Amino acid sequence: MSLKNFSLILIILFLGVSFFTSFSFAQEMPEPLVCADPYLDLINSKIELTQQSQAILELKMFLALNCVDMPEKLKKLDLDKFYQDRFLRQHELKYDMKLLADVHRMLHGNIDKIKDKNFKEVYWAIKNNDTTGLKGWYKDLAQGIIQEDRELVKKAINSRMDKNLKLKEDIPGKLAELVMVDLYIAKYGEAAAKKFTEKRIPAKYWVELVFAKNSQAIINRITRDLTLFDLVRICNEPELANRIQDEDIKEKSLDKSLQSIYDFWGKYP
Repeated sequence: MSLKNFSLILIILFLGVSFFTSFSFAQEMPEPLVCADPYLDLINSKIELTQQSQAILELKMFLALNCVDMPEKLKKLDLDKFYQDRFLRQHELKYDMKLLADVHRMLHGNIDKIKDKNFKEVYWAIKNNDTTGLKGWYKDLAQGIIQEDRELVKKAINSRMDKNLKLKEDIPGKLAELVMVDLYIAKYGEAAAKKFTEKRIPAKYWVELVFAKNSQAIINRITRDLTLFDLVRICNEPELANRIQDEDIKEKSLDKSLQSIYDFWGKYP
């Protein structure tokens, strides 16, 4: 064998060994270490508390209203408890769910399922745009719905509520907002309801929940966003705001004048 051929063989062998060695080394290289999320345990533990908050309970309550005549769905989503007075008292939710259910049925035209016959009269008064036959809070409610006037609806609900209730918040205002959102959903549909509730928290989530294919996923997302809102303050870490999916909550999490979600939750102009 000539020296030239021998040298060529050596070069080929050297290149082959080098390629095999580098390939094997690349194959055996461990994946780069991913730093553990220092906030993960804190987020998960705080989420459990947020799940029991009044904010999340209110979201579920609106969903329960929209499933009132769907017993199987109520049970599947564990929402039937919202029609139990004991549960409402336990969580200090001062809402008359049976009354709200009849308002919901009336707005959506399900008059055969209305329990309070007075709401059937309200339904026909609204349909005929004539409230002369109504009295008291029923008349105010009907006029508020006809005129799409939140303040009139609030006035009606306020006069209907038990005056012995010690309210720490504007319950009539919250319920009036609920009625108005339900009215827009029933009367105008999804697009108009979304436009009406834009930037209005939590009203905009009610609309999202009603039309969502997976309502639990929506609730889980909002629960996490509200948890992160709190942690931005607890940990004094504005960077956590970048993990918030909802742009409105993200914006509010950076507003240092807001100390709690309840500084903006249900606060309508």
